[in-house]
Amino acid sequence: MEGVEPNTWLRRNNIGLSAGLELTKKLSVLANINYATNKAQRPTQGSEYGARYMVQWFQRNVDMDRLKDYQYSDGTFLNWNLNRPTAAGVMSSFKPLYWDNPFFDSHENLSNDDRDRFFGDIGLTYELMPGLKFSGFLRG
Repeated sequence: MEGVEPNTWLRRNNIGLSAGLELTKKLSVLANINYATNKAQRPTQGSEYGARYMVQWFQRNVDMDRLKDYQYSDGTFLNWNLNRPTAAGVMSSFKPLYWDNPFFDSHENLSNDDRDRFFGDIGLTYELMPGLKFSGFLRG
């Protein structure tokens, strides 16, 4: 499944099994076991990365189509908010003032993860009297 931000995705698969057994007329045991696997290429995390910060701080007059080609032929990156040159006019001070180009983040600054998890519970239910049951579960 594609993510909301460019170049992000998530593949998730889950399988579960639930079973119960009546040990006596008043005592039952219940069990659930689940397996989940996730593979993802997620957007960068934090307050100043990706599309999350753009709503509040990004300039509305920036041409997003121009930012899509985020790398120059010399390997430097196109950005939308540059520092001023130094008093001596040194061009190397033209570095991003605040945030990266969002297309740079979505193609060069990603978080990849791969997770496999087992989880579930086991429980007992005892009927104290008709209409009143006591249950306890262990979950992990």
